[in-house]
Amino acid sequence: MNRKLMQWVAALAAAAILAGCGGSGTNVDKARVRTFNAVVDAEPLDLLVTDSVLFGAVPSGGLTDYADTDPGTRVLKVRSTLPPLSVLTQASANLFPGQRQTVILRGLRGAIAPASLVDETTDAAGGKFKLRALNLSFDTASYDIYVGSTDIASATPTFAGMLYGGLIDYIEVDAGTRVVTFTLAGTKDAVYRSPPLDFAERERATIAVYPARAGRLVNAALLRESGGSVLANPLARVRLVNGIPGATLDLKAGGAALQSALAYSQASPYAETAAGARSLQVEATNVPGTAIASLAATLAGGRDHSALAWGSLAQPRFALLADDNTVPAPASIRLRVVNALGDDVPVNALVNFVNRAPALGAGSAAPYVTLAAGAAHAVTFTSTDGTTVIATVSTGPLVAGTVQTVYLLGTSAAPLARVVTDR
Repeated sequence: MNRKLMQWVAALAAAAILAGCGGSGTNVDKARVRTFNAVVDAEPLDLLVTDSVLFGAVPSGGLTDYADTDPGTRVLKVRSTLPPLSVLTQASANLFPGQRQTVILRGLRGAIAPASLVDETTDAAGGKFKLRALNLSFDTASYDIYVGSTDIASATPTFAGMLYGGLIDYIEVDAGTRVVTFTLAGTKDAVYRSPPLDFAERERATIAVYPARAGRLVNAALLRESGGSVLANPLARVRLVNGIPGATLDLKAGGAALQSALAYSQASPYAETAAGARSLQVEATNVPGTAIASLAATLAGGRDHSALAWGSLAQPRFALLADDNTVPAPASIRLRVVNALGDDVPVNALVNFVNRAPALGAGSAAPYVTLAAGAAHAVTFTSTDGTTVIATVSTGPLVAGTVQTVYLLGTSAAPLARVVTDR
């Protein structure tokens, strides 16, 4: 079967061909519409058809039931649920009578792109089910999708070269228990693998590459005719940041080594490990097997994390920071600051001379800020009354899509500002 990559508009046009192919609505004069919210950085969203709310407060990752609405060319509006209930974006869509359609909300909050997919198709042959694929991850990567077993070494992708916004229409796959694997296109480098999933004979389903707040891993979304959900990645990524002066450190998870021999002020590469409840330990490299600090933590699937050790060898501290390495808005970079002073001194953190984090406590990370790419950004740490500069550093000119963290390490008497590139 031809698995040509189609644009969203082609999916809409297909509705005219598929009219009468098994819509489940009881009112053939109405369009049957549901919505799936794939905007990971937004509050719950309302979907309005013209100016009437069809679905209210749909959370990120949420899929509604089908609802009847008038067919025709309609204006879809995506509205924030936060005061003053601003309309974030709008688009026209053709809603077809007697047809089921899914309105996908995709992209970042500042650039939401609604799109409508026709859910109807012909029935699968006996022993088969129908599956289509789309890529909702706004990252720059292209993905291959394998539907079969966990062994993909000699397998051919079921869906190949999935770019953001790409849709590959329904194909027939053997019914039964299947594992879905996403890899970087043209490689066997897996960035997601599902648990075993059961697909019934003649079922129709959609598998989607779903964005994760990470720089490499992604999640999945499985939309079935009767519902669906986001399938979190079983893996997470963790890096170690060494903020203990004079120490060289190792990081372990459940006793297994993740990072080794990291010098003071350095950040390790990210390492993949199992998501979920984990016990993290940090050790002095020259005293293996003896944890100087430990932490019971939950590693979110598909998420990046920084394990920050700071303080001193005599009084070590240990914290887990949730990193947001999603792609920044176009022509932008994302920056945050972290206070890791071992003498527990709060600071103000100024970015380009604007106080972005007043009285930031030790061991705390400020919220990310989005800044223009292509320019250097000055980060200055001061005393909370603003009279004393503790440390200052420049990011240097950054290309669009970069994510950085500026750590304030050491003590207030011997501070060190360190810029770490997370993405």
